[in-house]
Amino acid sequence: MSSAMAPPSASSAPRVAARGKVELPRRRGMSARFVACVGLLVAGAAAAQIAMRAFDLNVKKLPVPLKKPLHLADAAALRPRYELFGQQPPPPSEEMFATLGTHEFLNWRLVDREKSASDKTRLAEVVVTYHTGGHELVPHVPEECMSAGGYEMIQQPDDLPVKVPGVGAANDKFDVRVARFHAPGGQVAVDGSRDSEVAILYFFHSNGTYCTTRREVRVQLGKLNEKYSYYMKVELKFTDETSRSSASAEDSLRAAEPLLERLLPVLFAEHLQWENRDKLAGPAPASQG
Repeated sequence: MSSAMAPPSASSAPRVAARGKVELPRRRGMSARFVACVGLLVAGAAAAQIAMRAFDLNVKKLPVPLKKPLHLADAAALRPRYELFGQQPPPPSEEMFATLGTHEFLNWRLVDREKSASDKTRLAEVVVTYHTGGHELVPHVPEECMSAGGYEMIQQPDDLPVKVPGVGAANDKFDVRVARFHAPGGQVAVDGSRDSEVAILYFFHSNGTYCTTRREVRVQLGKLNEKYSYYMKVELKFTDETSRSSASAEDSLRAAEPLLERLLPVLFAEHLQWENRDKLAGPAPASQG
């Protein structure tokens, strides 16, 4: 019949070996290009490991434990100008610690004794967190946290300078990030303005460097010639003594300078030990996130 199946080709038909064994057709092997690519990948990985050892490069970071926990910070060191307000925030819950990703947490309400009770910079709410070890740490920022709480961001945050002598900043200046929000339920005037603006100032101190963005922090944490890593985040918000009237961004910046001039030396001297990191040994306590 014309439709009879064609005989198998010589390349696909089984062959009978000299000793009577049937040899099945060979499958096509891996291409030379594929084998070469695999070889290059293996060689590259091995070379990277050798280079990291030879040049003392570090991907996995070691922790820098604090000298003492942040919650044991000495507020008395801020006197005579600043002292703890009579009513302090409640202790953080385990759920909050889980959200923050660390147990190293400080939250103070401080009174500026040089300001009147009605001054919108009389009361400072200070929040400090500390994270150490690992190169994949992702800092939380107020833009996300405040928005989740119902606050409306007015504009993209600005990086603005503050002058703070004696804290290791070049020319005694470093930038802080200023985020502005409308509080939920604020009154809206006829011209569309609101009386509910809230300004949050924040910055990071990572591996001895001042930063304002998560990207800058990641750059510090990811430096391959440094085997240790940490970042500390400081947030400030200023209000009057009733906490009902918030300071403007401009007034907050002016109020932040004398406060940071007293607060940061306490944190650096009594808690951080970045300068002594090469003398450290052993893992960080579990509470340091």
